[in-house]
Amino acid sequence: MATILFIHKDSSIREIVKYATEQDSHTLVHTDAVERLTRVTYKDSPDLIILDSSVVHHDSLNACRQLRRLPFLETTPILVLTEGKSGQEIAQVLDAGGDDCVQHTIVDRELAARIRALLRRKSRMAYQAQLTLNKRHKTVHLYEQPIDVTPTEYDLLDALCHQPGQNISAAELLDTVWHYPTGKGDPALVRNHIRNLRRKLEKDPNHPHILVCFQGRGYSISAEVHKS
Repeated sequence: MATILFIHKDSSIREIVKYATEQDSHTLVHTDAVERLTRVTYKDSPDLIILDSSVVHHDSLNACRQLRRLPFLETTPILVLTEGKSGQEIAQVLDAGGDDCVQHTIVDRELAARIRALLRRKSRMAYQAQLTLNKRHKTVHLYEQPIDVTPTEYDLLDALCHQPGQNISAAELLDTVWHYPTGKGDPALVRNHIRNLRRKLEKDPNHPHILVCFQGRGYSISAEVHKS
């Protein structure tokens, strides 16, 4: 299941998109707030974006470029729905940062298949990093290079690596790693340790790709994890 953000003004294709996403139990979030794209996309943390080119009062190609420039959407697929599908139009969409381009007349089954293909592609990209955790010695290697972590940082990383790609809330981590009773403990404790881990794991801690956070949904690891 994935969260899909549908940016549109025209309701005529809403049912096609709705049915296509419901086939695989995805969550569909609607918005026409193109002028607030950064805030909307950060809030909803979409796994895929569907952009309707008929969005009024805005250039859809510029919207696509704007989305692609956002660091937290660097690997998020963008599918653009167009009224036509000339070679020139497809080229413009791809050059603007789109990953696929389909006509409004597409049937829901084909649209569902294209969504699955884009999500699979994102999944492969998300797991490029390679983490190796050794439970006995509490050591961590990133791309076979040792990473110096504290015992608590190891336990936190181990909890996140139990199911890579799954969001784990700060409350769950306080319970699992620090053994606080339910509802107890300060989420700032988790944030501080996450920040320290990012300094050790990420090329750019301010724009993390391995230890990621989804506002309101928790933290997750985007990596290929091996345990020994």
